[in-house]
Amino acid sequence: TGNLAFHYHLSAATGSLSIYGGNNADCSVTYKASETVLDGNGILQVLSLRSPITPIRLTFLTIQNGETNQPGGGLAVNFGSGDAGEVSVESSIIRDNHTTSQAGGLFATSDGGDLYIVNNVISGNSADDGSGAGSVIGNGALTVVVRNTVTRNTTTLAGGTGGLFLGGSAVHVNASSNIFWNNT
Repeated sequence: TGNLAFHYHLSAATGSLSIYGGNNADCSVTYKASETVLDGNGILQVLSLRSPITPIRLTFLTIQNGETNQPGGGLAVNFGSGDAGEVSVESSIIRDNHTTSQAGGLFATSDGGDLYIVNNVISGNSADDGSGAGSVIGNGALTVVVRNTVTRNTTTLAGGTGGLFLGGSAVHVNASSNIFWNNT
């Protein structure tokens, strides 16, 4: 992100935002998140994305070394009231991010659209106010959290969890085939 945070707020009723990584230096597709690294250098939040209606999709990215005083040290998606666009974070690595707030690695919510957190590694993130790995809050028809590895995430909040917080009022929730290990 060129030593600057990437903020995106789509206010139109059409369109979408898709950020696909997994390309090596010659732009050939490898389908490896390690090939596309977005780095906050320990001084800023890496990605902050909002959409009131249309989808946001992130695939094959490494999001690392974010720092902020807002939820989502590495990645914050649809953090505003009324942000109802579908959210998809897939096949990515979210690591070594920190916030003085909650949700060290990622904060993803949707107030109406479906929410997918699938096949990610969420590791080494920390939050001073709880949920070291992150928070996933689905208030739409479907929330899917599957095939993620969530490990070595921490919080300093007494009684807080270093792992992943899953909440909201989604009609259907599928949280399966995840590995949670060594979160404190």
